[in-house]
Amino acid sequence: MASDSWLPEPERRGKPRVRVRFPVSYSGRNTQGRAYAENISVSGALLVEAEPLLLAGGTIRLRFSLFPDSLPIEIEADVSRETENGFAVHFSKGDARAWGVLRQAVTKALQAAADGLETVEDDDDERTLLTFPRT
Repeated sequence: MASDSWLPEPERRGKPRVRVRFPVSYSGRNTQGRAYAENISVSGALLVEAEPLLLAGGTIRLRFSLFPDSLPIEIEADVSRETENGFAVHFSKGDARAWGVLRQAVTKALQAAADGLETVEDDDDERTLLTFPRT
């Protein structure tokens, strides 16, 4: 099923964001939880359907995979604001691999969206994936 779910959202932030849908696990001081990423940029993400909800001001460690069958990224993030069913984070610390994979994925998604490529949905309906051109 084709949709425009990876198209960039209207820009209200410093970095362009891409709409996504993939599971994220997080841990922080005395808490562990799961959520879904709704959008992501090279500087942060919006997490929804979060259990438990977190308040702005804390620091957490996120773990997620941007592509099926890829190694997960682990990155530290500051909770910047709360939403009705989740929270926004600003990425703060990660290793060189995490930053590289994140930058590459977001850049490719934004370019592909600009080029008008379609999206596809995974069979398990856990994530929305962009069909990237082969390089």
